[in-house]
Amino acid sequence: MLRPFLLGAGLALAAIGAVTAASLPSPVSFTPGLLGVTDVVIEGTDRARTIEVRHLADVHRGVPIWSISAQAVESAVERHPWVRSAEVNVVWPNRVEIQVQERHVAGILLDQERWLYVDDQGVVFLKADVLDYPVLTDMGRSLERVHPELGKLARRRAMDILTVLQREEVVSTKAISEVVFAPNVGFVVHTRGATLLFGLDGTERQVRRLDQVLAMGVNLDQRVTIDLAPEQVALVRPTTTRYPTVANHFRRPRRATTVAQVVPERGTRRFPR
Repeated sequence: MLRPFLLGAGLALAAIGAVTAASLPSPVSFTPGLLGVTDVVIEGTDRARTIEVRHLADVHRGVPIWSISAQAVESAVERHPWVRSAEVNVVWPNRVEIQVQERHVAGILLDQERWLYVDDQGVVFLKADVLDYPVLTDMGRSLERVHPELGKLARRRAMDILTVLQREEVVSTKAISEVVFAPNVGFVVHTRGATLLFGLDGTERQVRRLDQVLAMGVNLDQRVTIDLAPEQVALVRPTTTRYPTVANHFRRPRRATTVAQVVPERGTRRFPR
């Protein structure tokens, strides 16, 4: 008597299970449709191509949303040379947003006959194909052989000088052809005609002093050298052939003739030649 009853109960449970399974979505349509990635949005790209960022992110449509690690995707996207930083937002149930901040070229490093892009943080990141930027000289591997961080530190200081000059509207970076690191002086900035000598510290102070010198009528299109490194004065003198170019490292002339000594807030005192 029990066997027919058990058989009937089994058939009834099987029928209920079949009806319940039919009423639920299938696993194939459930995962991609509700919790699978359907949209990957990339914003902020210009020099970095969107297809390149998408390839580095390696986020495919249909993968489970819970399997996406925002930190891992950020690290992968930041491998692109033009990408300074990436921020990834995983939006449930099926969207991944990638916001890219790109590097901006601030100069070009001349390093052992190689031309390399440098961003405004002094980071070297790519071989240069456009040379219409200020050239940074003697800030590459020669300094890094002395100390691994020395080259980057020198480039960052050089970028600070260019940034302050541009921000204060004293000298446009378009008028600057080269910035040379000279250990015995600091930084030598070449414009079309003039040579500007910056000490290792006090960039803001030195730029303000340069602004005062220009207000007194000194023309940067002329062949003059303006030494801004002294604490209290700015020295203006004719540029000699011994001042640096890419091929001629900086050396102070032994007998440079000073034609003007600019003292802030006191005007200019002229000396006989």
